Amino acid sequence: MANVKWSDLFVGDFFTVNINMGEDTLLYQKINETEKGYNAVLINEGHLCCIATDSLATYTEVEVTFDIKPTE
Repeated sequence: MANVKWSDLFVGDFFTVNINMGEDTLLYQKINETEKGYNAVLINEGHLCCIATDSLATYTEVEVTFDIKPTE
């Protein structure tokens, strides 16, 4: 895991925001910015988000793996 600036993340990269709100880890994926200004998806809930992209903010880039299993 590495702390990176927004400009160092590529579309499709997964990241967490470097804040602790006493909740589970919030996992985001960077997307191409939409006309309404959304630039990420909150994977935990499937919501479009607008993440701050200022030059001082950093994010923790993470590697994500998925196990695909059929539901019963």
